[in-house]
Amino acid sequence: MDKFQRNQVDTFTIDCVELGELYKIILREDDSNAGADWYVSNVTITDSQENEAVFLCEQWFSKSKGDKKIKRTLYPKGMSMAEVESAEKGTKKGIALKEVDGEVVNQNTEDEPQSEA
Repeated sequence: MDKFQRNQVDTFTIDCVELGELYKIILREDDSNAGADWYVSNVTITDSQENEAVFLCEQWFSKSKGDKKIKRTLYPKGMSMAEVESAEKGTKKGIALKEVDGEVVNQNTEDEPQSEA
């Protein structure tokens, strides 16, 4: 099944360092393909212990549709902005992901996952 097609749910498994509780994700469409418009209803992230975080979106990632943005910061469903701001003051860890041939992969090296300071 092709990834990123209309009316489907795409699932990806990504190996990375333990990130703890997620307080935001930054999602970006790189606009590298013609007609790369992408509608995202939500992003659900489940860790190896089956903890789940849902990030609502309901927006286009497109230079020609909606508000014409291709990068968005999403916050967990049910988390207040006060909780987000408090979490942002703590340790910040992250991973960078990219799409390669229809799959989402960890952009950090396979041998040594890196965290953002």
